[in-house]
Amino acid sequence: MQITFADGSRLNVVSQHPGVTATITPVVVSGSETLLVTGSAYAAGCVLLPNHTEVYGSVTAGTSVALYETDNNSCPNGAYYGISPGTSGNGTVWVKGSVSLSESGVNNGFRIDVTDTSGTIFTKTVTGNAPTYQIACESDCPDGTCKCHSDSYPGYCCNDCSNTAAQINAITQLARAKNHG
Repeated sequence: MQITFADGSRLNVVSQHPGVTATITPVVVSGSETLLVTGSAYAAGCVLLPNHTEVYGSVTAGTSVALYETDNNSCPNGAYYGISPGTSGNGTVWVKGSVSLSESGVNNGFRIDVTDTSGTIFTKTVTGNAPTYQIACESDCPDGTCKCHSDSYPGYCCNDCSNTAAQINAITQLARAKNHG
């Protein structure tokens, strides 16, 4: 598989296992993300509030966060939830096991995940425009590209054939002009 990034750079990802797929997901790369907790909560008097969402603060994009639970006996099957690192919660009692944590922010990048039958073989997060990719089966390079030796992984690169041909033609024209001029 050849991945082309917004800056024009390319990367070949090689798999020995068939069934290569790529997924490109918009993500928040920089800035801040708002932390949202959603689930079934209890209002005063243990009145159930299904599909309830609350803001639990914000974090710098890329910060790893997790929910943690503490017991609460004031409502049936109730619990307090906090976020680690960060807030210890806001006093809302939630139905145990009903909550989920999500992050909301302005998507300003993309994550590309490449998988094969053995699992994830490559992941990269980039800013700017979405990368593109081509999958090449049997040969090492996608259609329209030429395989060239490279000292870096995976030992070759795939150059655009028409661009390479144009450069060779230009060099040929220069050589002819010098030999006949």
